[in-house]
Amino acid sequence: MVKLTSYTLGTQSYSIDVAIAAGQNGTFTTVQDPNSETWIPVKTSCGNQIMTAWVSSENYAENIAPTSVAFEDSTHVAVDLQNNGTASAILTTYYVTDPSGNEYALANWSGPTIAPNSVTTTTFSIGSSCSQCALHGSAFAFTSGHQYTIQVVTGRGNLFTFTVTLYSGHHYSIDLQIGFGSTAY
Repeated sequence: MVKLTSYTLGTQSYSIDVAIAAGQNGTFTTVQDPNSETWIPVKTSCGNQIMTAWVSSENYAENIAPTSVAFEDSTHVAVDLQNNGTASAILTTYYVTDPSGNEYALANWSGPTIAPNSVTTTTFSIGSSCSQCALHGSAFAFTSGHQYTIQVVTGRGNLFTFTVTLYSGHHYSIDLQIGFGSTAY
């Protein structure tokens, strides 16, 4: 069960509950001013927070969402990214940030192109596994029990942000944030 806790568009408040079985995709739509951008907080029944942005259909072109994650080792994480949008998304830049704010950035990345309604496994590398990455802050590696933020930028300048947590064993968590427009990196 996913609960869209509450949000406000203009002066009107809304709340939506959507029942989605574990491991399944679900969709819902809301009414919105086509000239604005709205961030809507969504929480799962387990309390995981997801942030998603909805824009008008004439501006809606790409919608990247992680569907699963696997930490391959301390410097690689593979994420299945699904494009739920109406146009292909070309990934051009990524950022991986640790809980202390240290960051690996790979600008001018020749990332994958994700066609509409398709899923592509994308591996994000850090540290010695990413010789072209720029390090901002101190070096880090993926460590059990810690949460990492991954941001991807598309060729259209849309920013998609999600967090992944490396748990001991094989349990992972994904939180998603979607942003539209240019980035300030």
